[in-house]
Amino acid sequence: MFRLALVLEDAGMPRTVFWEKLLAVLQTVGATGARTIFLPQEDMAMETNWPRYRDRASSYTRGMGHDVSANGTVKRYFDRIIAWAQSHPQEKLLVINMNPFVRVSSMLRAYRNIFVADGCLSELDRSLNPRSISMPALPIQVSDRDYWGEGRRRHLAGFQGVLSHPVRAAPQKCHDGEKFLIQIIQASQHDKLKLDATMGRADQNYRDVMENADFAFIPRGDALFSYRLLEAMSFGCIPIILSDNWILPFDRLIDWRSCSLRPREDDIMPFTTLLKRLTDREVLERKQKVLDIYQRYFSSLEKITSNGLFAELDKCMA
Repeated sequence: MFRLALVLEDAGMPRTVFWEKLLAVLQTVGATGARTIFLPQEDMAMETNWPRYRDRASSYTRGMGHDVSANGTVKRYFDRIIAWAQSHPQEKLLVINMNPFVRVSSMLRAYRNIFVADGCLSELDRSLNPRSISMPALPIQVSDRDYWGEGRRRHLAGFQGVLSHPVRAAPQKCHDGEKFLIQIIQASQHDKLKLDATMGRADQNYRDVMENADFAFIPRGDALFSYRLLEAMSFGCIPIILSDNWILPFDRLIDWRSCSLRPREDDIMPFTTLLKRLTDREVLERKQKVLDIYQRYFSSLEKITSNGLFAELDKCMA
């Protein structure tokens, strides 16, 4: 385990609800340890969809947003991070990024004592920077029910969401209301829900889909990753991941083949035929694996950091 040490304090930097919560947990989990890992104290995660999806302004506790322009505050703070790493070559520094449109892993690949945990890590980013870690996005809607020992459900597979990427239209083609329950909603309708992870404000229709389907389609949206991955797992759904180049969270620790399915984005219709042929035993065994992995790595922010992030960091350093 690692002992966490904070560096580069800057009260002028903006800070999100996500970062406040993550930083508090990291400091608790990293209170003791044989090795020290340094962490920039200010918010380079830039997670503005949590805990209230599509409500950017309310996600900040300090400042009004991150300036990612060429000469903005984010660029200047990254310059400070790089300078610190260069002046402390024997020390290890962890940088966390949850902004899907800032390629921090590639940007910092030349600095061998910097390790990046990225919420939207691509295969290209990993190939350019093998020291990068795929970090999961925190779920916004989760289930608190106990699904252990549960049998088959009413629907084979389900999905509810907006058409934020062409791949999301593919599951809609197999909707029949029986085996496949696919509900496409308008973005304006989604915004009216005012989802809130901290207050437990969820979409009951979405919960119904998840609770009544053995599998859940996890298609990419505007970016490679999906908040839906951990949400679906919390409902005991087996993820069907539709994002060809995404490095899945904590891939060095988790055998995703044992608990998920991953057809190519352009291969949905032939895949659904194969899905119908799975036996009850195959489905239920995979569902138990989903619940095992969710409970071990993702069921709390403490487990995400201690069992996931720090364990991945240990493997990277090895």
